[in-house]
Amino acid sequence: MKGKDILTYMGLLKDEYILEAAVVPKRKKAARYASFKRFAAAACICLAVTAVFAGIRHLALSGGDYSDMASDGAAPESTLKEYSDKVNALGYGIFGRLKTEDDNTFISPMSIYITMAMLVNGADGVSRDELMDTLGITDYDECSSVLAEYIRQSSRADCFIADSVWLGDNMAEAGNIEKDFISPLKKYYNSTVYENVLFNDSTAKKMNEWVYENTGGMIEKITDGFLPDTMFALINAIYFEGEWSNAFDKGNTVKEEFFGSSGTKFVDMMTSSEANDYRYFKDDSFAGIELEYKDTDYAMDIIMSADNGKRTGDVWDMLSDEGRSRVTDRFAEAEYESIRTLKIPRLELEYRTEDGLIEALSDMGLRTIFDKASSDLSKIGKDLNGDNLYVNKLIHKTALKADEKGTKAAAVTYAGEDAAAPAVDETAKDFIVDRPFIFIIRDTISQTVLFIGEVNNL
Repeated sequence: MKGKDILTYMGLLKDEYILEAAVVPKRKKAARYASFKRFAAAACICLAVTAVFAGIRHLALSGGDYSDMASDGAAPESTLKEYSDKVNALGYGIFGRLKTEDDNTFISPMSIYITMAMLVNGADGVSRDELMDTLGITDYDECSSVLAEYIRQSSRADCFIADSVWLGDNMAEAGNIEKDFISPLKKYYNSTVYENVLFNDSTAKKMNEWVYENTGGMIEKITDGFLPDTMFALINAIYFEGEWSNAFDKGNTVKEEFFGSSGTKFVDMMTSSEANDYRYFKDDSFAGIELEYKDTDYAMDIIMSADNGKRTGDVWDMLSDEGRSRVTDRFAEAEYESIRTLKIPRLELEYRTEDGLIEALSDMGLRTIFDKASSDLSKIGKDLNGDNLYVNKLIHKTALKADEKGTKAAAVTYAGEDAAAPAVDETAKDFIVDRPFIFIIRDTISQTVLFIGEVNNL
């Protein structure tokens, strides 16, 4: 089902239409991984894995299978947009705290948001209040229902979201853990649940295999092993793959200068010299272009400062949260304009953060779950000595590859028969991405930001 149908189906789910998850059969996993391989010619592949590791010292986060989820009913567009705004606000807040002048940054707001929303189920007291406030949630069941439907709708070739929970045999589980923690994760997030887990090398291997399978092989592992007192693990994975609507001809890719913040470097610059129509805007702060993905409701937005003398990241940092959201909205409102020459560097990024994510969330008001003395994850349980569970490791790992490739049909069309030279369009614009820029991969229906990144150097 394509994204255009989300507005029809996104909404509060009826319990009777939601199936609890079980361990995914090997045949089903293999089939899903095979689908990733069939789309190996994608123009852009990106994914995120967010893992939280907790215990008396350690917690982890992992994913599941959503193909059997079903729903009924429809939510108004305002409900969908409301939660999209919450996801984006969290992402923009974290992105602004992680990005630096010289390094590249790449995160998935949706992955982080889902992970934290899952953790709400296990929290109580001040810890729960802080989680809810940080996520902007007032009605948790409503929020979880909207996320559940988004996850279900995303279970297709272009975007796949998975979650899982791993519960150790060395934890004093809360008396109502099934009702308060496990059942909501199955109901809303369709999490695959592994119980009585021994957190040893064998489990690390199994968890890394899960990550590998649910990220199309782009991320091989999330952990090298566990501390002896690891109590449980949760993991969210998002995999996205799309082909450009207007593909680039690999024969037109040339070495050109990219004027990075740390110096100039020659890079592979994908080039289109045929006038094509793109959503485009330019104001006092930014110039931006939307690159659509073929047969999907997703797009990549590329943003550069309107003033060549100003670094894009610096201009972004000067905006308020509302101003950053406004940039995203500009693409939805922008008119299609003819772009005569489009040049974008071929991209291959990997990004990982651990302490940085904890610091960013703490700065945004989420503090107690990272402190053993004040953490309240009592709906999950305690350690065997009765001490609090708390989060001391929060891993977010992403990867992206963007190149010229598209479908065979697009390649044939692009290499069509010779024709008369087109008339020069005097109104056409050029968009040359040869200096630091910010990019966003966005659901064009809900305006939800799946990924956001900043490229300063290549």
